[in-house]
Amino acid sequence: TGNPIYHECSIKLLNSFVYARGMIWVFETIDLFTSYADTYSLAIFLAGVLAAEDGPIPWFSRMYIVGTCLVVMINQWTTGVVGGGKGSSSFERALANVLLALGFANLETVQRLRLQKGDTTKGDDKYTSNAHAAH
Repeated sequence: TGNPIYHECSIKLLNSFVYARGMIWVFETIDLFTSYADTYSLAIFLAGVLAAEDGPIPWFSRMYIVGTCLVVMINQWTTGVVGGGKGSSSFERALANVLLALGFANLETVQRLRLQKGDTTKGDDKYTSNAHAAH
């Protein structure tokens, strides 16, 4: 793009990959979590914060944290409504279904809804299963 700030931001994104891999290694070495999904989630979040804080835009790390918190809140709300939230209006259920289609829900809810629709394909991997927990 020719803008040095954008170039520096893109380099910081590459650094976040290194930060994440390093944190995953440290977290697994000290057995900080019982599941790989928890290890991976925290490492990715912290790597994003570090990369944003290290970048040229001073407020970006705070925006990253706020954005991540908003995604978590939307996931919880969608999961509650789609998972049988009582008292939800038809508009709320329709909005929750749109958000669900966009991926805003807890993984367990998505898998349960897939099974209810008859989809029996295995939808997890080493990041989402608990099989990796015992190393």
